[in-house]
Amino acid sequence: MNKTQIGKAMRLGAWLLWAAVLAGCAPAGEALYQYSTIPALMEGVYDGELTLGELRRRGDLGLGTFNALDGEMIVLDGAVYQATADGKVRRAPDGGKTPFAAVVPFRPAAGGWRYDPDRDGASLEKYLDTLAPSANLAYAVRIDGTFRHVTVRSVPAQRRPYPRLAQAAAGQKIFELAGVRGTIVGFRLPE
Repeated sequence: MNKTQIGKAMRLGAWLLWAAVLAGCAPAGEALYQYSTIPALMEGVYDGELTLGELRRRGDLGLGTFNALDGEMIVLDGAVYQATADGKVRRAPDGGKTPFAAVVPFRPAAGGWRYDPDRDGASLEKYLDTLAPSANLAYAVRIDGTFRHVTVRSVPAQRRPYPRLAQAAAGQKIFELAGVRGTIVGFRLPE
């Protein structure tokens, strides 16, 4: 990966291990839009009919995957990005389709919050829990910062007959990245 690709991957990163961040949380409420379900994805339902253009009309921040489980989907500032198993990140076309995605029109809480850069991802998760006014609501999370270390992963495209998700995930590619500025996108969901 070159520096530009690493920067893009970080901008679209999925995991935080060490960070200096400014975190913004927004209640998703009724605005959270989810296409399909995790149980369907776990059983190998990897083809959907929802276009990425339609998904973008439902929200500007989110996560998901692409048909055939071809990489990780990150929706950031209204653009849909595809992080593929070769470590590359590209903007996905509106005509592409998804078997699973969740998006929200993101509106950060006023001012955001500061987070101690010397803590790990588990500490961040606990910290975000303290910011949520209710444990029974979904919250969208966007974290902009300079990340000391982040682990990102992506699954290669699958072929029919599709395996279950656990089997497909066994072939995931993992990338360790360090010292780049970017954005982490996620959701805090009720248990």
